[in-house]
Amino acid sequence: MSHADFLFELGTEELPPKSLQTLQNALKNNIVKQLAQLNLGHGEVTAYASPRRLTVIIDQLELQQADRKESRRGPALSAPEQAAQGFARSCGVALADLAVIETDKGQYYNFEKHVSGAATKSLLP
Repeated sequence: MSHADFLFELGTEELPPKSLQTLQNALKNNIVKQLAQLNLGHGEVTAYASPRRLTVIIDQLELQQADRKESRRGPALSAPEQAAQGFARSCGVALADLAVIETDKGQYYNFEKHVSGAATKSLLP
């Protein structure tokens, strides 16, 4: 994976000096949380604040998400065929293309697809 350092700077109206530390930490924590939700790896995240700026520097931000497999469990094998057909249709495949998995509750139809990781640039607002 390719990585790059990333600078996020937010210009603001005059912020109260007493609030700078709280705002700086809140911005940093929210950015780290969003990066985790987007499955984007990164190094150290450092936040800075001044009365007119909030800044976050992200070291070694991944330039693309990792590829992943998504799995959807469908109806039980014993369910009516209409349910299985509807599940296959919602997945965009034929019934024959669905796999059958064994769980502790019985056998179920399952659909797996490969999802390519998106570029970080397209994920950021």
